[in-house]
Amino acid sequence: MPERIEATLGYVERLLDRISLRISEEEIDSASAFSKLFWARTPEVDLLTRDVDDDAGAMIDSWRLFKNRPADAVQIYLTNPVHARDGWQSSHTVVRVIAPDMPFMVDSILLALSHDGLVTHHLSNVVFGVDRDDRDEVVSLQLPQGHASKELFVYAEIDRVDNEDIAALQVRLEETTCDLSAVVNDFQPMKEQLRRVIEELRRSSLPLPDADVDEAVAFLEWLESFNFTFLGYREFDYSDDMIRQAPDALGVLRIRARASERRLSEQPKSTQAFLLEPTLLSFSKSGTKSRVHRPAYPDYVGIKKFDADGQVIGEHGFLGLYTSRVYVESPTLIPVLRRKVANVVARSDLDSNGFDGKVLAQVLATYPRDELFQIDEDDLFENALAITYIHERRRVRLFTRFERYGLFVNCLVFLPRDLFNTQARIRIQELLIHTFDAEDVEFDTYLSESILVRLQVILRIRPGPRISVDTKLLEAQIVELTGDWSSDLNSALLSAFGETQGRRHAKEYNMAFPAGYRENFKARAAADDIASIESLSLQSNLLTRFYRLPEDAAEVVRLKIFFLGEPLPLSDI
Repeated sequence: MPERIEATLGYVERLLDRISLRISEEEIDSASAFSKLFWARTPEVDLLTRDVDDDAGAMIDSWRLFKNRPADAVQIYLTNPVHARDGWQSSHTVVRVIAPDMPFMVDSILLALSHDGLVTHHLSNVVFGVDRDDRDEVVSLQLPQGHASKELFVYAEIDRVDNEDIAALQVRLEETTCDLSAVVNDFQPMKEQLRRVIEELRRSSLPLPDADVDEAVAFLEWLESFNFTFLGYREFDYSDDMIRQAPDALGVLRIRARASERRLSEQPKSTQAFLLEPTLLSFSKSGTKSRVHRPAYPDYVGIKKFDADGQVIGEHGFLGLYTSRVYVESPTLIPVLRRKVANVVARSDLDSNGFDGKVLAQVLATYPRDELFQIDEDDLFENALAITYIHERRRVRLFTRFERYGLFVNCLVFLPRDLFNTQARIRIQELLIHTFDAEDVEFDTYLSESILVRLQVILRIRPGPRISVDTKLLEAQIVELTGDWSSDLNSALLSAFGETQGRRHAKEYNMAFPAGYRENFKARAAADDIASIESLSLQSNLLTRFYRLPEDAAEVVRLKIFFLGEPLPLSDI
C-alpha cells in the first residue's frame, strides 16, 4: 500500500477512535461510516496540520446535519466554531453545503466563497450513495458509483468571517445554489426549446438566403452538441413599439427580475438597430456575471423571428457559457465562424501559401474566441489585416470594439514581449478603465513564439452615451506607460545618428549608464551625451557643456563635463 494512502488511513483510524468516545453506541457505526467515506480521499499533505480532536467534533456535528434531511434539499451552514460552545473549534470560518449531487456545484460554491477575496484553506467535497426511509433518515451509506440517489457534502474552511458578515455570505451562497438549481432543473427544457427553434427554422419560409438559414441551423445543432453550458432561455416579441418578454423563461432567466415590457423607441439607437437587424443570429454578452461554473460574463445567442414581410418581430435568446473545447477547436470547424473566417481570407486576396497568408490564418485561428463570435465581418477584416501587417515589428497597436448593446468595450493590445509584465498590464488596464469609464475589467494574455504579446482587456462600461476615443492617442499613451529606458535610448540613437551608426552605439552604450543616470536623464539627453563622448579623443580629451532646462529658474545654469581617461575628481576641476 502506498505510504500516502497508509498515512491517510492511519489518520482516519485515530479519528474514528475519537468519535467512538464522544457519541452513543447506536450512532457509532453510522457516524464512523460517514467519517470514513468523508476522509478516505484526503491527501496526506492536507492532514499534516489538522487536529484530530477538532476533526472528530466536526464530523459528529456534520453527521447530525446529514443523517436526517430531505434528499432534494440544498442546505447551507456557516459557523465560527468555538470549543466552549461547539465542542470543537477552528481558526477559520467553516462552510458546509449539503445538496443533491449536481453538475458545477463545487466550482460554483468556490466561486461564491472567493467573491470578496476570501481564501479557502481546506476543501473536502464528497459524494455519497444514500438510501433514506420515508422519514428522511439515512438507512445506508456507500460509495456513489452506480447508486441511484447521490448526495454531495461540501466542507470548506475559509478566512475567518466576522459574525455580522456571515449573513451576507450565507445570502450569496443561497443565491448561487438557487441559480445552479434553476440551471440544472431546466437543462432538459432548455435543450428541448433549442430543438423546437431548430425545427421552426427548418419548417419556416424565411426572408433570408437558404445558405444563411442552413448555417444558422448547423450552428444551433453544434451548440447543442456539448459546446454550450445552458444557463437560461427567454423569448421576446416586438409589436406596437413594445418589447414583450414571454412568461416561459428558463434557467437563471426564470428567477431574475426583469421588466416584462419595454419601449423599443426608448432604447439606444445602436440597440434598436441591433434588435431589428435582418440577420438570423446575433451574438452578445450578458451584463451580469455568472454565479454558476465560472465567473464570466455569459454569452447570449439570439435567434431572430420574422413576419411574412421579412420584418423582425421578436427573438429567442439562449444564455450560457461556451465549453472549454470551443476555445481550442479551429474556427474553421465551427459553423458561423467558418464562414466569417473564410470570407475574411477571401477578401484579403492573400496567397494562402505565402507568408502574409499564413500569418493571417494564424491571426484568425488564435483571435479571442468570444470576440470572434461577436465581431462583425467588416471589423474582423480590418483588424485581422492590420494585425497581419504588424510583421513582427516592435510596436504597440491597439484595437477597440464597442459591443452592440453598449455594455462592453473589447480592447486588443499588442506590444513587445520584453516590455510586458504584471506592472505593465495593470498600468494599461488602469488607463483603459479611466478612458472608457469602466466599472469592471477582465483580461487575458496570449503568448506565442512571436516577439509580441497580445493583451485582451474587456471593459464593462457604465451606462451612458458612447465615449469618443482617439485610438492613436491611446496607443501613444500605452507606449509611454510601457516603454523602458533602453528601448527609448535605442530609438533616440537611431534618430540622432542614423540606422547604421545608431545601432552600433546602441550595442555599445545600452548597459553603460548607471541607474542613477537613468532616473535623472531622459534617453534623448543620453543620446546627446553619447555624441559628446564620441567627440572626445586623446588630443581633445575634455569637453564641458553648459545648458538649461525649460523649467529652470533664471539663475540656474547646469554643467556637464566629459573626460576621456581616468575618473576626474571634482576637486581637480
